[in-house]
Parts: sequence; structure tokens; C-alpha cells
Amino acid sequence: MNIVKHITSNNLVEAKQEIDDLLFEMAQQKLVEVRKMISVSDWVIEEGRFKIVRAKVRNGKILRRHKEAAMDGFTMRGGKVTKMSPTERRKRRLSQRKGARKRKAKRVQTRVNTKKALRKRRSMGI
Repeated sequence: MNIVKHITSNNLVEAKQEIDDLLFEMAQQKLVEVRKMISVSDWVIEEGRFKIVRAKVRNGKILRRHKEAAMDGFTMRGGKVTKMSPTERRKRRLSQRKGARKRKAKRVQTRVNTKKALRKRRSMGI
């Protein structure tokens, strides 16, 4: 501890400078921690033209800190936000309709399987 040495040798100006430096460093560390806590608390951060999704599941894989375009009609290509062509928008819209139809058809089957799994978990004491 240089602060104690400065105080015992009556170098109060240097001791004050050491204390100021130490407090400044501690404040910076606290700010970094607070920023991390704020960024972790939100699942999605919007930064203008794109948003960062913190956790996303695609094909059974968890994608972390995944970037997505924040505006309708735009997509991410090579890390940049680009405008989708009308053909691509139409194809996506049609495939979304097909997917919605399939999800609706499988909804009852999914609920039955979920109930069965929850029953099994409950019987195991989980």
C-alpha cells in the first residue's frame, strides 16, 4: 500500500493523488459491471438498423448474441443490413403461411406429448 507509506512520510499530496487514482479505477470497474448487468438483463438490444438477440434456438442449437435486422423488409447478409428483394419477401411470406399451417396441425400432438412428459417428470419427482 503506497498510500500508507505516503501518509507516514507526510507526503499528503501524493497520498491524495493515489487515493484519487484508486477511486477512479474502482468507479470504472463498477461502471463496467453495471453495463454488463444491464446488457444481460435484456434479451434483445436494439441498435438502430439491427438488434442483438441474446439467446435464440435454431435447429436445436442455441445461438448466442445473434444479430438480426430490426426493420421489416431487411435482412442480415455478411454482417450488414440489406434490403430483401420482392421475390424473397414473397417466398418468405408464403413459407411462413405453410409453416403456420403445419404448426397448427401438430399443436394437439405437441400438447399430448408435453402432458405425457410432464406426467413422467412428476412421477420421477422432478
